[in-house]
Amino acid sequence: MDTRKAVITSHFNNFITPVFSITVDTLRTRNTVKLESMDYISKTNLMSLAVATLLSGGGHLVGIESAPAQELTEPERKVILAEIEKIEKTLDDGRSKNNIRALGKLREAVGSPNAALNFYLECVKSESWDDKGKRESEWKEWRDSQDDFKDSGYAKARQFQIRYLILTIQAAMLEENEIDARGKMITELAGFLSAMVNDYRDVVNHASVLREAVLSGVIAADTKIDVTLDKPKTWAQSPLSVDGIYDNVILPFYREQRNAASLRKAWESRISQLSAIVGTAEPVKISTRVKGGVIGSDRRGGGSTPDRDQIRDERKDKQEEADARLAEFKKTQLPNLEWEMERDTFVFGSNRGASARTLGSHIRSHLDHPSASAWIEELKKLASGDFTIEDYLTPADPDLKKSSKK
Repeated sequence: MDTRKAVITSHFNNFITPVFSITVDTLRTRNTVKLESMDYISKTNLMSLAVATLLSGGGHLVGIESAPAQELTEPERKVILAEIEKIEKTLDDGRSKNNIRALGKLREAVGSPNAALNFYLECVKSESWDDKGKRESEWKEWRDSQDDFKDSGYAKARQFQIRYLILTIQAAMLEENEIDARGKMITELAGFLSAMVNDYRDVVNHASVLREAVLSGVIAADTKIDVTLDKPKTWAQSPLSVDGIYDNVILPFYREQRNAASLRKAWESRISQLSAIVGTAEPVKISTRVKGGVIGSDRRGGGSTPDRDQIRDERKDKQEEADARLAEFKKTQLPNLEWEMERDTFVFGSNRGASARTLGSHIRSHLDHPSASAWIEELKKLASGDFTIEDYLTPADPDLKKSSKK
């Protein structure tokens, strides 16, 4: 082995610790990082930065004097690539361990609404108070001033959020070819949607929690899965993204499996769940101030409560708003969903004659719908046989289309 190769090999095998230490020392001098307080994720990310800087020409091997740039020889390249592979394995192992550890914590927290709320508050405290050096008294004062935390509906919303985060982690750990495991995941996901919609009236005042992207929130940050987890392909970001969950996860799986019965059942569930969500009126909060500031007397305790007539009026107003939303949904969005359901039944089912008649009847019933012209053109295409099943497959992995058969 020539001198240059021996020097590079020797230094490369030992460069992580000195480069890492030098980088940390530099940052510590600038008061931007403390080695003793860094977690695994921070350390490995910093090591990755050091490797990238070194190999991209942004640095040089410790102990090697500056010299004119030289191309690596093939043996040198192999040595370096082998070391990089070892580093990548170390990082991957660390990410996997963190994901599993986070999954265990989340499973403990999802057991009840109160447990979910307490876990969420622990994450908020860790991320927004402890890490910023704020006093414990400030934290307690802020926590106790938040009305949401006293609402059972808020705690239940956080429970659903954590439950969806667990499903997200599990989905990310699956391989595309694990059909049975993916099928089980789809069943669990469908069960989650059913439970969330059944309890939607309890959490509707906190729907914003269910619209949060689970991998961008405080829980993901505190458990570090926002760094270590590779988001599953086409996975919907939030639990209330019902359309996204069906369009990108559930329906593609059943189309891929040519499971017409389960596909139609999933469509029916989607339509039912969306209708329920759109048509749910927000409950009236008893603490709502009455018009004109007039408060009715609470005879039981001498306190005050909103006037009963006003509560009744507010409930009526909210229900009318929900009824209007549902009517608009049935007029505009529902016909499109029903068309897609019947079209999937035509494409993946066994009785295309009956399905074609159903599609024709659907058009006749909605001739004034904005999509009617597009439906007619699509029905012509279907009836003429000018299509393949591949045209209607939307798997997470586009390569699956290549192996599909009509």
